[in-house]
Amino acid sequence: MAVIRIKRNHRLPRSDLRVQIESLAHEIEERLQARCRWEGDTAHFSRSGASGSIKLDDDEIAVEIALGLALTPLKSRVERTVNERLDQMLA
Repeated sequence: MAVIRIKRNHRLPRSDLRVQIESLAHEIEERLQARCRWEGDTAHFSRSGASGSIKLDDDEIAVEIALGLALTPLKSRVERTVNERLDQMLA
């Protein structure tokens, strides 16, 4: 199993960031056919072979994704895509 962990500092208002993360969660649901649910300020998502979370704090975003054996070869691609998406959101 491969695990991706990304942390980013931000200066955005938490409410604005939450809207963007909700949009990202919806995108994950549609593109990856994953189920997303919110628990406070943490979005949890899961699908066959992958699961993870996006946690919002006042000054940090923490993303953690666990890829099953079949998806492990895609780790670098997934990590790059997540970093690019975070770059867009935090720009």
